[in-house]
Amino acid sequence: MPKKKPHPLSRLRYYVTLLASVVAIVSFCALLFLVPFVFDPAISTLSAGFPEQPATCRLAALRIGERLSSCNWTSCSEGCTAPLVTCVQLLVDVSHVPYEQFDRAPAAYDQSVWQLSQVPLKINIQSCGYPPRVNCTVFWRQLLEAADGPGGATDGPGNAAQPPTKLTPLERLQRRLADGPFPVPCFPSREMPDMVIFSYDYSRELTTLVLAGAVPAGAILLTVGFLCYCYCGWCRRSCPQLHIPGETDRPSMVPPELTVSMASSVAEKQ
Repeated sequence: MPKKKPHPLSRLRYYVTLLASVVAIVSFCALLFLVPFVFDPAISTLSAGFPEQPATCRLAALRIGERLSSCNWTSCSEGCTAPLVTCVQLLVDVSHVPYEQFDRAPAAYDQSVWQLSQVPLKINIQSCGYPPRVNCTVFWRQLLEAADGPGGATDGPGNAAQPPTKLTPLERLQRRLADGPFPVPCFPSREMPDMVIFSYDYSRELTTLVLAGAVPAGAILLTVGFLCYCYCGWCRRSCPQLHIPGETDRPSMVPPELTVSMASSVAEKQ
């Protein structure tokens, strides 16, 4: 007895079912993976009470730690899981005066404008992340540009003999700080006085949180809904189904080629 070929719609449903199962599993794993790396920092950032407009900080000190015991925190790290063997720690004095207002007339303010002193400055609330969103070299360069305009300062007194192009952004930042503290924009938290970050965008953080939850959750709902539609008995009785010629009312997860082969073997035995 010749073997009957499965209907194209039956083959299509089998492969779509396989694809939907893989997408559902991958989306669920992605959702679990995003909890510590996206959801937790985004929710913490949104609930920390950072101002929408940058305040004024004065970069006062830069420390470089070379031992594990000296690096209980860092201002920037490209990676959030490895132990900190070397670290860069930036300390700032904090004022709640808007940076644009302070930058227009810095001479109008005296030392009393700084409400907090020696507060850690971090690139974000975790002080770490992964490229391209977190790049510490870009972070040091942005601090220089905030203080001295595009390009940053490169030379301090008596250092003109060394070409500025040979210095890394961190070395240029150290040289700039050797001339004395300088103001930079920052975002101090209203909920955590010891938390100051360099950049903050409420809409970006909210968009990241929504997309990170909506995309994998939507994929899970769509694929699970499709599987229920095809293989759930209640759904098959309640919802109109696509009729596939030559197929029984009960769909099977077995590949259609194997189903036809099994049916042919039974017919031959009879």
